[in-house]
Amino acid sequence: MRALAKLVIKIIFLVLIFPTAFAATDVQKYQVTLSTFELYNGTSWVTVFEGTSSPLDIASASSGQTIGNFMSGLSVPDGTYTKARATPSITFTIRGIVNSGGTDYYTTGTQVSDGQGRTVSTVSAVGPAQDCTVTVLASDMTPGAGGVTFSGGSITVTNGVPDKKVKVFFDMSAALTTNLPLNTVIYPGGPIVTMTVE
Repeated sequence: MRALAKLVIKIIFLVLIFPTAFAATDVQKYQVTLSTFELYNGTSWVTVFEGTSSPLDIASASSGQTIGNFMSGLSVPDGTYTKARATPSITFTIRGIVNSGGTDYYTTGTQVSDGQGRTVSTVSAVGPAQDCTVTVLASDMTPGAGGVTFSGGSITVTNGVPDKKVKVFFDMSAALTTNLPLNTVIYPGGPIVTMTVE
C-alpha cells in the first residue's frame, strides 16, 4: 500500500469553479482536507477513500510526503487505473500574495463573505501574508467527470502492489486569485495537476 501511496500522491485537486482573472501568485500555504479520493479503472470510478483526511498542504515543500502518508494504508482493489480524482472539503487555509497590476496583495487573517455563501480573505498591501481559513460552496467542490489522466500509460495494482510509479506535479500559479479589478479579497483557485507514469 505504501508504494501505491507514493504512486498516486498529490492527485488531489480539481479546478475549483470560481469567476477568476489571472494574476501572478506566490502561494505559501494551500491546506485542505479531502472528502473522497477515486481511481478510474476504465469502466467506473472506484472510491478508495471517503471521510475527512488530515490537513494536506500542497504548497509546502514536503507535500509529497504528507500526501503519501495520507495514502498509506488505503485499500486499493487490484486492477488497472488510468485516472484519479479527488474532492476537497469546503474549508481551506490559505496564505500568499497575489500581484495584480504591479501591486502585491497579501492574505490577512480576516475572512469576509463574498455575498454568495463563501468566506474569503481580506487583502493588505503590506506583508507579510497571514493564514486565513476560507470556505467555498459544496457545488464548487464537485469533481470533474474526467479526473486527471495519467500521462504515459496506466498503473496496474496486483496484490496491493502497483507496477509503476506516478510522478505528480502541482502548478500553483493560479491557486490564489483576487476579485479583479477591485482587489479587495483573495480566495482559492485551482492548482493545475499533472501526472506522469514511469
